[in-house]
Amino acid sequence: MKLAQADVAAAGKLFADAWNGRTTFPALPAGLVPASLEDAVAIQDATAAVIGQPIVGWKIGGGPGPLVGRVYGEYCHANPARLSTWQYPEPRVECEIGFRLTRDLPARAAEYSKDEVFAAAVLCFTIELTGSRITGGKHTPDTEGEKLLIVADNAAGGGLVPGPEVADWRGLDLLALQVDLRINGGERIPMNAMPRTDPAVTLVWVANELSRRGFGLLAGQFVTPGSATQPVPIRAGDRVVARYENYGEISMKLEA
Repeated sequence: MKLAQADVAAAGKLFADAWNGRTTFPALPAGLVPASLEDAVAIQDATAAVIGQPIVGWKIGGGPGPLVGRVYGEYCHANPARLSTWQYPEPRVECEIGFRLTRDLPARAAEYSKDEVFAAAVLCFTIELTGSRITGGKHTPDTEGEKLLIVADNAAGGGLVPGPEVADWRGLDLLALQVDLRINGGERIPMNAMPRTDPAVTLVWVANELSRRGFGLLAGQFVTPGSATQPVPIRAGDRVVARYENYGEISMKLEA
């Protein structure tokens, strides 16, 4: 049964209060749990309305599909970044072969072509921070119910540290690009072993998906299509360095 508008608003406020308070809550009350993708998306939209921050990017969970979340302006950090566990209570990091929009792709009736979307984007390497507003919440779903809950919870999106950009990227094999991610100078974190969709394919898909939803994409916004490296948890005191072949690096420090 579809959630009533009042229940969607109540669930959105719970998530928004957790965002604004930099905290987590034990679980959604039974009557506020999304039963459909429509419910989950509506809860995420309601959360964004309460938070009221500019949307500076969109995260996608590995390829075309329901796991789409927002990047809020306050959670986008310059490289090199110094972050706080106050802002990120239970973070994980993953490296993304993403994009930055150089021109608007506004909502419209006609579908955007691949060429239109590619012409409006530069390649942008990023470190993404993921997290849940639910205490001990999952980042990757094993069941349909978990998937809906993650969508409602901003697709487990937390923050973003954008880094080096590549303007002439169309000839690159984006799935073959290697990332050397290390925590505190330790062993290299493995590349993501899960099947990955070409990030460029996901970019075109999300441009049309957000157009369909009435948002579109705006110049300056980032799109992170899915993790190129295995997601790893980090703790206070950890220093993260990611090197993207010969294109440059991103570094961040998580402080108590």
